Amino acid sequence: MKGRLIEDPAGANPFWDLYQHEPGAHGFSLQVFSLLQRFRQMQGLVQGDLFGAGMVADYLFERDRLFAHLILGEAELGLYEQLYKLLLREALPRPDLVVYLQAATEVLQRRGGRGGRTMAPEALEALGQVLQPVFLPLQRLRVAGGEHERPGPARRGPGPGRPGRPSAEHPMPARSTTHPSAKPPSRPVKGPTGASGQAFKVRTHTLSQLKAGGQRFACLTAYDYPGAQALEAAGIEICLVGDSLGMVVLGYDSTLPVTVDEMVHHSKAASRGLKRAMLVVDMPFMSYQQGPAQALASAGRLVKEGGAEAVKLEGGSEVAASVKALRQAGIAVMGHLGLTPQSVHALGGYRIQGRSAAAAAKLLKDAKALQVAGAFAIVLEGVPAALAAKLTKALSIPTIGIGAGRTATPRSWSGTNLLAALPQRAPKHARPMSSSSCARWRP
Repeated sequence: MKGRLIEDPAGANPFWDLYQHEPGAHGFSLQVFSLLQRFRQMQGLVQGDLFGAGMVADYLFERDRLFAHLILGEAELGLYEQLYKLLLREALPRPDLVVYLQAATEVLQRRGGRGGRTMAPEALEALGQVLQPVFLPLQRLRVAGGEHERPGPARRGPGPGRPGRPSAEHPMPARSTTHPSAKPPSRPVKGPTGASGQAFKVRTHTLSQLKAGGQRFACLTAYDYPGAQALEAAGIEICLVGDSLGMVVLGYDSTLPVTVDEMVHHSKAASRGLKRAMLVVDMPFMSYQQGPAQALASAGRLVKEGGAEAVKLEGGSEVAASVKALRQAGIAVMGHLGLTPQSVHALGGYRIQGRSAAAAAKLLKDAKALQVAGAFAIVLEGVPAALAAKLTKALSIPTIGIGAGRTATPRSWSGTNLLAALPQRAPKHARPMSSSSCARWRP
């Protein structure tokens, strides 16, 4: 690349050998020395090389903080965090691309051994579990990994670990995502493509990794090409073409009149505006209620004709068989519990659900049934915040809240309501936002 190589100065850390013999006594010294070394080096790079081809560093400044969280006790970590925040008040250079190298634990041990620095297998496993949820969801990121170690010069120390390894059947795709700030971001905020020009696609496993890492992601509705483009530019992870289009776009009094043809039409338009975000499309009323066969036929049209990457249907245990059939056919399914608009008449209107102990128990049972059937996420609409928190904790899959408090993994709004296009029809949990508040909003 004909760039300037910036090597990690932490190789000369005098506390490394001491830490190896007495980790509890020298962990803080090891981390602070490393942090200050890297900070001084980064300060010297702020101006950069005006006429150079660029710089390539073999470390990331923010990674030091992740190591600190692994090896320091609570009191020492508090002091480290105070110092870290003080240093980050300075303007430090931000990379245009981060390359994340993955390898099996035994490979990392061999590499570390050549450089004279070894880590216990369990330490490498723990490190991989910390690094993955932070780096994989980022935007300008290139992930590389393979079945075998490639030959090359000896390295000073092990890189990020990852339990297991990609296989030929399930290779790790290249991903592009935004460089992290001082604190691990709750979601990518900008940049749909990486250096390769390929868009990083948000998929079901991406959402699982975000939940596993304690990170939130965003879900918004869009019903056409410009709406989808706006969501894409904002870095939204999930674009939902909801049957709410019947009310906010087509002018119906409810979602019930919406047809599969209308959903296909709007899904096609939205899909043309997306490269990175996952496109989830609602299955309209009476397009799946008759059973798995009807659900397969309707979902097949949404995927094949409408470009959907996943479908969403309402209901719990009663639709579990349809969810299972769709998953067996290779169609990703998102569930929807609580206030289910397609059952508005049976529910007695748009009312909060799960207030009684019996209703809450049924929601929990339904949520687990959907998870077992293969749903990759569940929307919780019109559910009390405390119940939404309980459901989120009880499930291994992400939950998406619509009027369910702040405890679900992300929250979802209608983009039309959010931008105050139809203020007279907006529900109370989707208060229209001014342009300034939109700019400050984070999921």
